[in-house]
Amino acid sequence: MISVLAHHLRLFGWPDQGLELGGEPRLRLLVRPTAEVADLALRFAGHGGAVVAVQPSDGFLARVGAKGGIVRCQQRDLACSHRGAAVRVRTLHDAHSYYGDNGQALVANEEDDAVWLWLPIGAGGLLLIGTDLAGDLVRYRQGDPAAVAYRQTQMTPIGVRVEKPQYLYANQLDPEDPFARHADCWMAILTSFLSSITKTRLAPILPNGAPGAVIMTGDDDQAALTYYHTQLKLLGDTPVTYFLHPDTRHTRETLKEMLGAPHVDLGVHPDALTAPNNDQVNWFQNFVGCRPLSVRNHGLLNDGYWGHLATWRNNEIKISSNLTAHNGHVLNGSLLPARVATGPILSEHWSILTALSDAALFLLNMTDAQLADRLMYLANRIRLSGVAGVIVLNLHPENVNSCPQTHEAVRQLARSDFLAWTVRDCFKWFNAVDAQVMA
Repeated sequence: MISVLAHHLRLFGWPDQGLELGGEPRLRLLVRPTAEVADLALRFAGHGGAVVAVQPSDGFLARVGAKGGIVRCQQRDLACSHRGAAVRVRTLHDAHSYYGDNGQALVANEEDDAVWLWLPIGAGGLLLIGTDLAGDLVRYRQGDPAAVAYRQTQMTPIGVRVEKPQYLYANQLDPEDPFARHADCWMAILTSFLSSITKTRLAPILPNGAPGAVIMTGDDDQAALTYYHTQLKLLGDTPVTYFLHPDTRHTRETLKEMLGAPHVDLGVHPDALTAPNNDQVNWFQNFVGCRPLSVRNHGLLNDGYWGHLATWRNNEIKISSNLTAHNGHVLNGSLLPARVATGPILSEHWSILTALSDAALFLLNMTDAQLADRLMYLANRIRLSGVAGVIVLNLHPENVNSCPQTHEAVRQLARSDFLAWTVRDCFKWFNAVDAQVMA
């Protein structure tokens, strides 16, 4: 899907001004192009443009002087050679290999078959992509729809049967490196290569080129207000997003007194209710005075394969962090938000991983010190990768006394080279970036 690829190009800094070359776009995206468009692609490349042709037809390949074949790459590691870097990437689908005179392999398999092949043509060239790039991006970020056949639910202590979406990702999480960002890595390779070829300067992923951002969130869970007071004191002026439950102990007065600061953002938290619905959003609007922008619900209520997306969209909720890893594992291959694809449509609803949660203290027997160290470990991996990332962590007000070291780590990271954001800040930045119009 061209819309998915164009969306991710924008997220990774491909700028509007970088799309023009002598009055013509510098970049053309083609998905499964046929022979009929090959001559246009060759002329475009000859004048200095870059053509990205994803899984082109045999007829297209013949017209541009290349050959192709099937390479069984499903769930296999591939190697990227861009700028001499030995970067490991992983595809979740079968792929094609390509061969051509003067062709340069950008991504290859263990047998040295070129799965991504650059064909220099005139002042530009063609990048033949044999992987299902859009399919990989969506599959990593949204999980495997086929896994719904093995749908997993569990009974809560209050007798409500719920479903966590982790099982959608279980078979694609990298067993060798569960912190790997394969979705982000694919796009970093693509944008870096195209930038060098077309001499296009990429915009920074985050404001002012920051290496990363940290988003502190807290689920209300009907916590006593004394816990809120303690947590806000620990955090100081560190931005935080609280997701309010319809049965919160806050009143309109405490909402104004305790949560009325500019660095405090509010979203809605359906918790383990049987289903999200309009009533919860109406409650939030009446209680807070505006409609909620964001939602988090423990990663419950998945309803098969993104079954509750329609509810978020119907209620104009723009961003959710309903996928939770607890221990920092990058379940969805990305530490950046993206819009959710529903069938062939790229929806207006964004999703971002909650990478860390204080639930790790109880479910995984991690200590407070280990959770704080894991936060810093993720931040250092982001810095070393050179690809900006956003770490969302969820620390319940009610659990504040169980993880003071993690709260202090959040403050330290927020005062370092990382941005300190709310969920609203994150949405506003990336939604503005995505508002660019690709040619």
